[in-house]
Amino acid sequence: AMNSIKLGEYPMVLAGGVEMPSASPFFITEDQLIDWRDKKVKDIQELVIRADVRDALWCSMHDVHTIVHAENTTASWVEKKGLNREEFKKAIDEYAVLSAERALRALKMGYFSHEIAPVEETEKNDEIPRIKKMSRLSRLRGTHFTPDGLFLTSHNSPPLANGAAYLLLMSRETAYGKKLKPLARITGYSRAGIRPEKFLLAPIKAVKKLLEKTETKISDYDLLEMNTSYGSQILINKDELNLDMNKVNIYGDCIALGHPVGAAGARILTTLIYALKNERKKRGLAAICLGGGNALAISVEREE
Repeated sequence: AMNSIKLGEYPMVLAGGVEMPSASPFFITEDQLIDWRDKKVKDIQELVIRADVRDALWCSMHDVHTIVHAENTTASWVEKKGLNREEFKKAIDEYAVLSAERALRALKMGYFSHEIAPVEETEKNDEIPRIKKMSRLSRLRGTHFTPDGLFLTSHNSPPLANGAAYLLLMSRETAYGKKLKPLARITGYSRAGIRPEKFLLAPIKAVKKLLEKTETKISDYDLLEMNTSYGSQILINKDELNLDMNKVNIYGDCIALGHPVGAAGARILTTLIYALKNERKKRGLAAICLGGGNALAISVEREE
């Protein structure tokens, strides 16, 4: 969107996305249709393919759910660092609790009201965020796709959620010509790629590339929004990028708020911009991984 405006192709661009897993259909193959003709729904409901999972969370190159890659990457990273496996699992769960606490506090304080457009005839509050307790998280191990997994569970990873997020971009001249007051300006962005099975590590590469391009340090940024595709990712980012966690995801992240994949990038950037405004901070950085092994990072500055 930014490049299109800089090139003079468009004066304004609306950039974002939508995700609605609650309305996602189920897939069955032709062979299944033939084999299951005499079966009841209760006998096949665990075997049908959820379209939202297949479209957004499945690695087509290895034919596995991306949580398999995330679990394996986490295990390899922990081993490489020489960390205690149980202690790292505990740290993931503790972060999930912290994320929920931060999100619930932000909700109570009304911080999200500035960035959310209410939808008529819906509940005032969403199903999430919810309170998370260590007593429950510490007992959980693995998922349907990673039954032998130690680190990642359904409770320290993001829940599927409906959502949409859009940002309106234009040049400063266009904004002033329309008497619009900008919220923030983009100061840089970067893309990076890694092997698909190591996608959890891709944001580290994108952030380092952005820092190099903008000739800045991570400490130069007042707030950061780092997408947490699975719970261990934020702790790996913290170690590899030397993050100050008092600046990162201060209103919680998608572990607490949900992860509408098609809207995820726009959502974290929207939250970052409004957090800068709420907290009266200046510079922000956002980063997100993509299931195929890529990642994006973007830096912004709040407009006074």
